[in-house]
Amino acid sequence: MATYASIRYKFSGANVSGVLQASNNLNDVGAAATSRTNLGVAIGSDVQAFISATAGITAASISETAITISSAFGALNTDGAAGINLTGVLITLQDTITTTNAGSVTITNSGTLTIEEAANMVVDGAFNQNGAGSVDLAATIVTSGGDIHFAGDVSLEDIATLVTAGGDITFDSTVDGGFALTMNAGAGNIEMTGAVGSAVRLGLLTVADAADVTFAGSVAAISVQQNAGTGTTTFSSTINTNVAAGVSLTGAAFSFDGAITTTGTGSFTLVNTGVATFSDNLTLDGAFNQSGGGVVELSSDISTTGDAIYFGSAVTLKTDVSMITSGGSIEFAGNVNGDTIGGQSLERSEEHTSELQ
Repeated sequence: MATYASIRYKFSGANVSGVLQASNNLNDVGAAATSRTNLGVAIGSDVQAFISATAGITAASISETAITISSAFGALNTDGAAGINLTGVLITLQDTITTTNAGSVTITNSGTLTIEEAANMVVDGAFNQNGAGSVDLAATIVTSGGDIHFAGDVSLEDIATLVTAGGDITFDSTVDGGFALTMNAGAGNIEMTGAVGSAVRLGLLTVADAADVTFAGSVAAISVQQNAGTGTTTFSSTINTNVAAGVSLTGAAFSFDGAITTTGTGSFTLVNTGVATFSDNLTLDGAFNQSGGGVVELSSDISTTGDAIYFGSAVTLKTDVSMITSGGSIEFAGNVNGDTIGGQSLERSEEHTSELQ
């Protein structure tokens, strides 16, 4: 039997299952017993349903051009630069995805793309979900420096981890779901354009490491953490957490443009080596603790429910502010200065007001 370097399979109106084998005739595809290897597989545009839930495909590249109903894939493995390209309506990934030799994964889905818990990916290029459909995410995606991009709304169906080793991580739309999301871009940037947790609060939201980090919409998670960062982390809207871990952020510069609220005894901890700017109020059910040596520019009131407020670095007041702890201590370890001639007013919970020049 012949061995093919590249085969195009077309099945008009058929439901196909099984494993594709290089040495088989096209008529034998449905009954093939072992997976074919070293092929470029292109599944044609007239396919109505391709189901390969238990099949494994290993090829130079895999391309599905237009599945009109649904498709489900088992393990996919490519070793060519073309990688994996899937286009269709409902696409389900059920097992591991692996590309080598700079192969990328591109998925254009008009319906829901489901990435199940077992569908962990190791991608030697970029991962790009660029369809208008939504994404159900429950797996880990790791690239070797390539970007990770989601165009559609993402729903976390289980714990998800995204690692790029220097590539950017970008979400163009909303992210929801009651599970943990961890992102590690290394020297790359992280950008979340839509609201996070607005429909369903996330579990633990973690930025392990990144350069610039941008949350353009509101953020609601049980806890928000950043372990490291070399650029500027920007929260353009509100932050809301509801467990004791609260908000804990470590990095260089930070910009907080929206109100910050913690419940469930949640604290707010910030370790900043660069400038940290607060532009809206903090209402905390736990303590406020700032350290790291970076200056703080403060335009917001801070209130806690009996817990301490501590600034380990110099503070510049950009406007009049008040700090209310209902019994907790308030401590400034560094200088406190006003931003303009004439000074700003700092009002503490003891009803004492100081003019700061």
